[in-house]
Amino acid sequence: IFGTMIFVRRSASISDNFRPFIATGAVAFMFLSLSQLMFNLFGFDRAGFRQLVLLPTPRRQILLGKNLAFLPVAGVSGAIFLLIVKAAMGISFVVVIAAVLQLLAAFLLLSMVGNLISVLVPYRIAAGSLKPTKSSTRTTILIFASRMFFPMVMAPIFFPPAMGLLWSSVGWLPAAPVNLFFSAAICALLALFYKLSLTPLGELLQRREKQILEIVTKEIE
Repeated sequence: IFGTMIFVRRSASISDNFRPFIATGAVAFMFLSLSQLMFNLFGFDRAGFRQLVLLPTPRRQILLGKNLAFLPVAGVSGAIFLLIVKAAMGISFVVVIAAVLQLLAAFLLLSMVGNLISVLVPYRIAAGSLKPTKSSTRTTILIFASRMFFPMVMAPIFFPPAMGLLWSSVGWLPAAPVNLFFSAAICALLALFYKLSLTPLGELLQRREKQILEIVTKEIE
């Protein structure tokens, strides 16, 4: 809220070449609140994880379903953030469209990272809260590290506005269309990587599902 107030007061002094960074920053900030959930896909299942283990469904489809469950939440939250930025900063529709593509790219990127972390470092969430139950020191350190390196994970979505700023600075093209082009390219590239990652991560889930089951069903509050 205070950041928006500052931006509104200074919006007239912000160059059009820098405005795409504000929309991209809004996307990154929105996913910061979702990362805790996306990086622990099985923590809320608790005893329900037994049903996933017994299912004959390919594990890649389980991961896909878990990821798609977050897509409406990310889409609605991202739309609200971008509408606020659009109203407060008056950014162009080209920048908004680029930010939507960056939102999808960030979703694919965090889904891949979240699938890996969820399989390797699962932890049980206490019923009726977002608090993790007692976990090992190794798990606690890895959870902290995943939060600490969140900005590095999100770095690729800042590449399109950075390229827009670079191209506009040397006088090749305006920042907005360059931002849109590279946003679409990164979104397509991450979609390919996500598709390729499902099979190996699904196989990893199948190898570790018994260990995950033991962790998420263990009632230690």
